[in-house]
Amino acid sequence: MRRGKRLGKYRLEKRIGSGSFAEVWKARDAIEQRDVALKIATPGVVDLHGREEVEHEARIASKLTHPNILSIRNADWIDGHFVLATDLAEKNLAQYAGARRSEAVALRVIRDVAAGLAFAHERRVLHRDLKPENILIFKDRRAALADFGVARFAKGLTHVFTEVGTLGYMAPEQAYGRPSYASDVFSLALIGYELLAGELPTWPFEAPLAGQR
Repeated sequence: MRRGKRLGKYRLEKRIGSGSFAEVWKARDAIEQRDVALKIATPGVVDLHGREEVEHEARIASKLTHPNILSIRNADWIDGHFVLATDLAEKNLAQYAGARRSEAVALRVIRDVAAGLAFAHERRVLHRDLKPENILIFKDRRAALADFGVARFAKGLTHVFTEVGTLGYMAPEQAYGRPSYASDVFSLALIGYELLAGELPTWPFEAPLAGQR
């Protein structure tokens, strides 16, 4: 992808971030005349994971309409690329990481994310990857939970036996492939600690080695 490229009604203006699965761009919606964020699946992801997995985030997020969950405005295949269009945030919470924030700021962020997370849990959705990069801050200072790419609907009780997440923000049981609603809450508590203390806590948990799960 390059600056100025057009994907349907969207014109790419600035790359915000990138990963192994997608690039995120600030883009201009030529019809609605507004700036949006575009998440574009990277080449090869569809071949590796299949269309159903690539479209998974859109299906999950479509069931989660809440002020503290990032809304997807459009999801479509454009010129062979799977594209998610969302509201454009000011920043993500990772820009706060490593520096202590005031108690008022930390509590506001955690309150907002907790509200969005509770809404998702009520609809039996586990996020499974809470971390500062997946919490967005908007101009009105509202925080919203984003990136449901590895989220799953809980089946039966709370266990989904899949190994995903980010070390440092992952609950011990999730590292062993048994995430639950409580695992998401644990991750949010670690984020709150980091906002107040300026660093993650030191504790004895280590990720399990292969074969220990």
